[in-house]
Amino acid sequence: MRCLWWILGVRPALRLRRVVVVGTSMAPTLVPGDRLLVLGVRRPIALQPGVLIAFEDPRSSNAMLLVKRVVRTFRSGIEVWGDNPESSTDSRSFGLVPHRRVVGVVVYRYGPPSRAGFLVRSAWVPGGLKAP
Repeated sequence: MRCLWWILGVRPALRLRRVVVVGTSMAPTLVPGDRLLVLGVRRPIALQPGVLIAFEDPRSSNAMLLVKRVVRTFRSGIEVWGDNPESSTDSRSFGLVPHRRVVGVVVYRYGPPSRAGFLVRSAWVPGGLKAP
């Protein structure tokens, strides 16, 4: 398990949360109906590029969570992008996500069963993902 935290670049806070994907901003990685486990993190400033995170929508005060991919981390916040830029509202429109808004790292898709599995960091390059 220690290896998983090293790959993700975080130290877990041992708090799990369940999230259901609604939109297509993370397609093809995540699609509507995917069910995810999100692991709380202690130090979001240490997140590595390519990691999927869940965070409170920085545009509103309601409890809606967004899931996006980390592009870069800064002292002032985290830059996140969706994998599907045509349908993603992300840092390109709302700016950096404050560290205090980060709920955790998406670590596992548990549903639907045909898509279940661990979601580990992908190699990120501007404009998209590199093939592993």
